[in-house]
Amino acid sequence: MQPLLQDYFGGPANTTYGENTSVVGMTKIASVWVIGLAAIFAICLGFLGKFTALVSTIPNPVLGGVSLLLYGFIAVNGLKVLIQNQIDFGKTKNVVVASAMLVLGLGGAAISIVSGDISVTISGMSLAAIVGILINLLLPEEKDEAPKILKEAKKEEKIETKIS
Repeated sequence: MQPLLQDYFGGPANTTYGENTSVVGMTKIASVWVIGLAAIFAICLGFLGKFTALVSTIPNPVLGGVSLLLYGFIAVNGLKVLIQNQIDFGKTKNVVVASAMLVLGLGGAAISIVSGDISVTISGMSLAAIVGILINLLLPEEKDEAPKILKEAKKEEKIETKIS
């Protein structure tokens, strides 16, 4: 209900996309109908006091373990995307962008901008995404060393063939 009311009153968007991605990845069930039906069940069960009382008896260590897997799965999905897109972490620029985003996104960093009565705070993944985009745009591309290495290899090959 909170995201619905938040959107109705003009609040910022709220999404649980990462959590949904994790659940789909763990269960291997990606049907929109199944997920929709599960959402309807969850909403209905949320109105049953006895069920919410039962859920509240789940020990904190169990919830912590589930959260560990859930958010770890989100991180691994992000790494999987980087691997599938063959991001070259041999390039310093890519390492700087990824490491800054990782630390800012997971480390609880926040930036607050206050102007008069208006205050805007950017934190978490929003801050990480903005900083990552800025770093990626501002850092220069590295010079490609491959042509130089190839030229040197060809020179060495010619020298070896002349000697033979």
